Amino acid sequence: MSFLSRFLGKNKKAEPEKAPPSGRLSIVGKRSRPLSRIWTVGGGKGGVGKSVVAANFATLLAGSGRRTLIVDADFGAANLHTLFGIQGSNPSLSSFLKSEVADIRRLITGTGIQKLDIITGAMDSLNIADVDASSLMRLQRAISELDYDHVVLDLSPGTSSDVLDCFLMSDEGILVTTPEPTSIENTYRFMKCLFLRRIRAIINSGEPGRLKETLKAALERDPRIGTVSEFMKNFKLSAGSGSAPEEILGGMGGHLVVNRTRLPEDRAIGPHMQRACMSYFGVRFNHLGDIGQDTSIEDSVRARRPLVRDYPGSPAALSLVSCFRKLSSIEAGKGRQEADKGAYADMNQRVNIDYYELLDIARGGSLRGGRGLQEGNIRPGRRLRGHLLALHPGGEGRAYLPA
Repeated sequence: MSFLSRFLGKNKKAEPEKAPPSGRLSIVGKRSRPLSRIWTVGGGKGGVGKSVVAANFATLLAGSGRRTLIVDADFGAANLHTLFGIQGSNPSLSSFLKSEVADIRRLITGTGIQKLDIITGAMDSLNIADVDASSLMRLQRAISELDYDHVVLDLSPGTSSDVLDCFLMSDEGILVTTPEPTSIENTYRFMKCLFLRRIRAIINSGEPGRLKETLKAALERDPRIGTVSEFMKNFKLSAGSGSAPEEILGGMGGHLVVNRTRLPEDRAIGPHMQRACMSYFGVRFNHLGDIGQDTSIEDSVRARRPLVRDYPGSPAALSLVSCFRKLSSIEAGKGRQEADKGAYADMNQRVNIDYYELLDIARGGSLRGGRGLQEGNIRPGRRLRGHLLALHPGGEGRAYLPA
């Protein structure tokens, strides 16, 4: 059985999953009315600063006049309340997920910031990390019906099914990574798992649609295909010459923030990852920007206050504001043309990087010395080159990362 067959569950009878023919996956179907816009903040690895990004984005949303609710959906290690100086409360999100509290509005408390409320996860029990699909459906339905302009979910790290489903149900999904090789690798894994989770949901959906038929046709062209890259080749053939993959799969993307950058080479990581995602998966992950290493972040965490409120002139706060403005512009449709330009620029310029398991490419042989890194218009610095090559050292199977 091929890799894709195992992941997509072709040999299992799956319950139909509702997915709109375009746009983001809704695990309960399309929302009946356009109330709260859902933003999710996640990451493939813990400790990258996603809670700081979530807390400050929510603060900026509230500061722009939008009624905002932030939800600590880090089911295994909730600590968002600490960033707002709030003591642990009960009931919390775990009470709702375990059906101990029926009305989610009972969980909402103020943060002390105008127009910003919070649902904490401070009192979560040890077994709350295992959240089933029905609980997630209840959560999405409940937050969609709340009277807020935006709801921001701070997700658990990793690629568990509940994290992926929460990310897919959002209107805007933000991934946070750092320049370290382990964080970059786990972020790529998150993107790949998100891609496959979305495909499985569409194929198993009971609703007909062009995207579903195209995906099924791609699998039927060669049932033995075992890698994402092979699947995408078949997908492009099945979609036809008049349809680009990003046109059909565009709703599967998200946004990327690179946190704790320090050296000039670190600033090349975000654009590289954005182009790689477009090249391999045909989906857009907009690089919103970088947040430099800044002691003000640690100071704000110690003070239990959002950085953008207590240290608004710090370099990290200004970077967060810049990322937020870009995301808000994209959300409003004003920045779409610029985002597209960045995603598609220089798509034919490539550098040779070994990715193996990450992109499901056969292993074997030995590293070719990073020779391909010198191709294209840029020459990555030693630190960036080390980051990228460290992901999967050795082997003949090669993927290509746009320069």
